[in-house]
Amino acid sequence: MNYAVIMAGGAGTRLWPISRERLPKTALALYNHKSMFQIAVERLTPLFSPQQIFVVAGAEHATALAEQVPEIPPENFILEPEGRGTASAIALAAIHLFARDPQASMAVLTADHYIGKQQIFRQALAAALRVAQDDYLVT
Repeated sequence: MNYAVIMAGGAGTRLWPISRERLPKTALALYNHKSMFQIAVERLTPLFSPQQIFVVAGAEHATALAEQVPEIPPENFILEPEGRGTASAIALAAIHLFARDPQASMAVLTADHYIGKQQIFRQALAAALRVAQDDYLVT
């Protein structure tokens, strides 16, 4: 099965004082009264059900993010014990998903990227997932 992993960690120090320890940049409503996290989830819902979307975040941010997208099950929030960067967040998600589904294909995405042409993005992501189903690593 295909899964989406949204990396939503990081302190957002460049947006201080708007972004704070308990309210990360990905949870701020910066565009059309929606947060970057909400937009990232909406971008994925044509391809993934909420049960297929996982979020890697620090424990201090998980509550704010979960409140914004309550349709994602609480157990789909993978909490980083300590922020150690992108590679460790991806590894943590991979370990978690492998334990759940050893045949999983995982798309790793961020919560803080602007993607203007969302339909083209989804087409490219769907194509990448088809290739990944044949045991290829797609970057």
